[in-house]
Amino acid sequence: MRYRLELGVMHETESRTHVATTGLHVAPYFSFIYGSVGLRLGIPLSAAEDHRPRYGFEGAVVLSLKLPVLLGGRTVARFPHL
Repeated sequence: MRYRLELGVMHETESRTHVATTGLHVAPYFSFIYGSVGLRLGIPLSAAEDHRPRYGFEGAVVLSLKLPVLLGGRTVARFPHL
């Protein structure tokens, strides 16, 4: 099992009730042979000035199933993606 962290930029487009909001995407997760379990966090940092509010903090639990596939080359490992 491996612990990993994904960082990125998030952007939510404007709607009738919220202005466009840009922020930080943080997603720590545990990855194992056939899946991963993680937490996805969206932290708003910047938004346009408007009478509408910006989008708020977002959090979610993420469950993923994976299919390990070797796309090229050869391996002697039992699980080539590890």
